[in-house]
Amino acid sequence: MNARYLKLLVASLAVVSVGLAYAAIQFRVNHTGTVVLANKNFLGITLSPPSSQPNCDTETSYGNGGDTGALSSISWGNIAQGSSQTAYICIMNADGEGQTYTVTTSSLSPSTGIMVGYNGTAVLTSRPLPSGGTSLIIVNVSISLSTPEGPFSFTTTIG
Repeated sequence: MNARYLKLLVASLAVVSVGLAYAAIQFRVNHTGTVVLANKNFLGITLSPPSSQPNCDTETSYGNGGDTGALSSISWGNIAQGSSQTAYICIMNADGEGQTYTVTTSSLSPSTGIMVGYNGTAVLTSRPLPSGGTSLIIVNVSISLSTPEGPFSFTTTIG
């Protein structure tokens, strides 16, 4: 084998090796999240990534989640290890007086390597909303490099 072909073979193997290493660290996790309105005094709407931040005052598709309180799930799509995605939930006070709500995460699986935040905190308590008042919840999901391959799930409860 002459030196020119040997150099070409070595260069090709190097490119393939770098490509495989990049693919190994870019594995993606697919996820859909459940959102439940536990307090029937509120209405809500979910906006999945890659939506831009909404103006909750102008949204028109608010719902109460029916008998179960489950709003439309947030479809996170694929999230690469070491990265994050942002989704949004708009809340409207459907009661006649100022109400507050608390947002929590439950049933997180797997329980390690995934961080869920609401407006920058793990548990969010709102300010009092007047009747018909709206509030924006910014939901951020971060996936660590150590998160196991495969789907994950959690429930966001607004109560």
